[in-house]
Parts: sequence; structure tokens; C-alpha cells
Amino acid sequence: MLSVCVCCNQLLETADSSTSDVSGLHAKLDRKRNVESHNASVQEQFRSRFHDGMDGLTYHVKGFVAKQQQFSSSLCSSFGTCSVFHYVSVPTVECSRVVLC
Repeated sequence: MLSVCVCCNQLLETADSSTSDVSGLHAKLDRKRNVESHNASVQEQFRSRFHDGMDGLTYHVKGFVAKQQQFSSSLCSSFGTCSVFHYVSVPTVECSRVVLC
């Protein structure tokens, strides 16, 4: 009868250990989900701010180019014909929105 009690105690200890391991695993998975959710949120905020910044930069560069062209034109009109004057085409700055899975 004593060996049955020992076996039962060992079985209970193994069950408690397994339960503890499963609980720890679930806690770890919950932490992982929370971190992944937070990371996704931060990525989206960064993406949004980055694109807003690039849109602002594009706007300001286009304004700068327009002012430079206007300034160059006014110099040419003030001094008559310009011996060396040409407009340089500025490529459009475009950002494609990248979707991260």
C-alpha cells in the first residue's frame, strides 16, 4: 500500500509540475502577443509620421524650386538676357506606402 501512495504522490507532483509549466507557457504567449501588438502599433505610428514628414518635405522642396525659378526669372528680366540660364527639372519625390505584415 505504501508503494501505491508513493506512486500517487509522484503522479500528483508530476501533474502539478505540468500544470505549472502550461501556466507559464500561456503567460509567455500572452506576453508575446502583447509585445507584438505594441510593436505593430508603434510601426504604424512611425509609418504614418514618416509619410507625413515626407509629404511635408516634398511640399517644401517644390516650393523652394518654384521660388528659385521665380528668382532666376526675375534676375534675367532685371539684367536682360541671360547668357547661361536653364531650368533643371527636379524629379518628383514619391514615397510608396509599404505594407508590413
